[in-house]
Amino acid sequence: MQTRIRKSLEIPARKRQGHQTEKESNAEKTFLLVINLWVFRFEYAKEQTMPKDPQ
Repeated sequence: MQTRIRKSLEIPARKRQGHQTEKESNAEKTFLLVINLWVFRFEYAKEQTMPKDPQ
């Protein structure tokens, strides 16, 4: 009886950990994409505001 209880408790815990890592990897990819877009926007805005011919 005890082994059945332990097995039934361990299997869902493993499944939850797998789903959390997938969610975390998606969140990490999204976070990095947002950061990259923000840096790109900052660099683009910096290029637009700089004078072309410095005197």
